[in-house]
This record gives sequence, C-alpha cells and structure tokens, in this order.
Amino acid sequence: MYPEFEKTKIIDDMVYCNIGKTYQKSTFGFTYSNINTIKISKQLSINVNGVQHSRVCSLIQDIDNNIYLRFRKITDDFHEDMLCQFYYKSKDFSCASCKHFYQGQDLKESCCQMKSNLIILNDCEIYKVDFLDKDNFEDKKNNSKLDFVSLHFGSVIDTIMLGEPVWSKKDPRSLLRL
Repeated sequence: MYPEFEKTKIIDDMVYCNIGKTYQKSTFGFTYSNINTIKISKQLSINVNGVQHSRVCSLIQDIDNNIYLRFRKITDDFHEDMLCQFYYKSKDFSCASCKHFYQGQDLKESCCQMKSNLIILNDCEIYKVDFLDKDNFEDKKNNSKLDFVSLHFGSVIDTIMLGEPVWSKKDPRSLLRL
C-alpha cells in the first residue's frame, strides 16, 4: 500500500517518523532537494484518529542520512503501520513536471494544478502531521498536497473548487472579463 520507509516506528515511548532523504519521493508527492534544510514548527500539530495534539518535536538523522521527526508518544492509538503525512510551508520550491521554480512569498499563479505533480522542496517547514492508517489512507492521502497548493496559491484552489476564477471588485480589469 505504501513504502516501508514511511511507516511509523515506536521505540519505548518515543515515536519516529521517517521524513526521508534527499530526492526520495514521498507517497504524498513531495521530495527534498536538500534534506538538511527542513525545519519544524516549535509546537507541531499532530492529528491521530481525528484528535489534534500539540507537541514539541525534534529532528534526528541516522547514518544513512534519513531524517526522522521524533516526539514522545501521545496516545495508545499509535501503531507501527501508521503513515506520517507531513504538511509543509515553503518559500522555495519547484514543480518537477513543469520545471517551474517558485521563490518568495508573493505567489500569484501556479504553473499547473499540482494535484498529481511532484513538488521539490528546496527549503521548507513542517507545521502539521496527520497519522493515517490503512482504513483512512485512500480518503486522506491528497490532503497535504491540497493544503500546500491552497496555502501557496489560494486562487488556484478557488478555481478548482468553484470551476471558475474568482473575480475581484477591487481589480476592475477582472470585472471587464465578465
């Protein structure tokens, strides 16, 4: 169903989530040009079976250059078959399909819908983690990608959801297109 490297590891009362290594594609359509540039929020939002928790986490690296998110076990609902779905913020990324590079905060339009394309993160911050299991994996596997596109290209999601661009009264040129 999903790669072994992405499954949660539990050792004693610590949970380890393999973020990956440089240019290793995740199940959710993200990869990293440099695994060492990943950052995490001070208080990470962690969702397990629909219940949100907040935790201080750390990043650790093994001898094979895999980066892991580590935190103290929150609930007994954790099991090793769960998959960590990471949610990202980034000001420096590219679309692998279109080869379009995005840098900075003021992003207006994406090169494509990015729904099924690989996104290469050059610099990023993980701010949320959902734990998926085999029962909810298929329903939720696109959530982090949709959230990423929505966070970085709000108007693209409006177009996808509504089927038409959202016109602004503040932008008179957009009203001329109606």
